[in-house]
Amino acid sequence: MRKLAFALVWVVELVLVASAALLLAAWIWSGTEGSLATLLRQLQPYLPAGQTLVVTDVQGAIRNTGRIGSLHWQSNGLTIRASDLRFIWQPWDLLQRRIRVDQLTIAQLQVDDQRPASEPKPPPEVVLPLELDLPFVIVQVRLAGETPVVASGLAGHYRFRDNQHQLDVASVTVAQGSYSARLNLQARTPMTLDLQLQGTVNAPVSDGRSIMLDASGTLRGPLAGNNPHL
Repeated sequence: MRKLAFALVWVVELVLVASAALLLAAWIWSGTEGSLATLLRQLQPYLPAGQTLVVTDVQGAIRNTGRIGSLHWQSNGLTIRASDLRFIWQPWDLLQRRIRVDQLTIAQLQVDDQRPASEPKPPPEVVLPLELDLPFVIVQVRLAGETPVVASGLAGHYRFRDNQHQLDVASVTVAQGSYSARLNLQARTPMTLDLQLQGTVNAPVSDGRSIMLDASGTLRGPLAGNNPHL
């Protein structure tokens, strides 16, 4: 019995040492150039049915910084393209169940929604498994459609914590206007929304002149539950 017990202890120790070695090797590998490209290739077969992801010109490491020259994601008529995506993040924060990104920049983001029209319905709950802290800058955003929309200089900060989505838009330019906004949204039903918007619009008047107009608006109310309204 003593020999069996010693053998079992030895097996446990061997498993622990092997596991630690594998974790150390994975950690070292995640900091090497090319690890980000390898991870993205490995993830593609595990995407949900109907979704495709194509990335090119990938540089950098999972654990430090990365650059994606081109990203193309498609799902059931919704297409998103991003070019020159760069990020810096803090992987140690995962130990605190948090993802913290120091910097995310995208040169151009294109969104094309060709999904068939449907009756409006309450959105599903969106509860993330980790806290998320994500400042971002998008140089240009293009929304395709019958009336395309082009926005530039979108700078903001997204956070998720305490079952609450928070989006602060410091600045964005659309047509002749410059805007800022703050959005708070509960992750769970009734998914109460609180949206505040401020802006300045350069409005043309007669004789080729223009005047600056200040605008502001507020939108509040539950999006789901027994009595959704805004």
